[in-house]
Amino acid sequence: MDGSDQRVDSLARLGGPAGYGSYAVTKRIGVLDRNLSLTGMKLLDLGCGNGCYTQELMLRAAWVCGLDIQMSNLTAFRNATPRLQGVGENLPLSSASLDAITMIEVLEHTASNAKVLQECMRVLRPGGFLILFVPNKLYPMESHPCHLGRFSIGKNVPFAS
Repeated sequence: MDGSDQRVDSLARLGGPAGYGSYAVTKRIGVLDRNLSLTGMKLLDLGCGNGCYTQELMLRAAWVCGLDIQMSNLTAFRNATPRLQGVGENLPLSSASLDAITMIEVLEHTASNAKVLQECMRVLRPGGFLILFVPNKLYPMESHPCHLGRFSIGKNVPFAS
């Protein structure tokens, strides 16, 4: 196993995709709907996981593409959405080619927050939107699965942020 495979493996242990139709999806898409119309936009769902958010975004934007580091996530999509395997630190997209990028509970899993954000700014058109959802360290429950070595103690563990 080379270094990139180990990185994918360690990222996979940090959390899995949300479920289709789950409360997490409904809650975050609701926040997005209350704050921004995606109508007519070209959008990248960065760190798209299994496509559960991507599917909702497709109902709102003109064009949506999902990007994820793990091929197993991309093959779990339930619809024929354009998708790419890649990392946020090196987006395989042209400069100034997108109107919006979503990163929903993704930034905390990247190797370099600064590089990911630089890449997002590169591929966004002037006036484009970067839509971030990240964990709240002050929330008393950890929503990601928690691990002690290779042993999983589950999610929603109190005070484990």
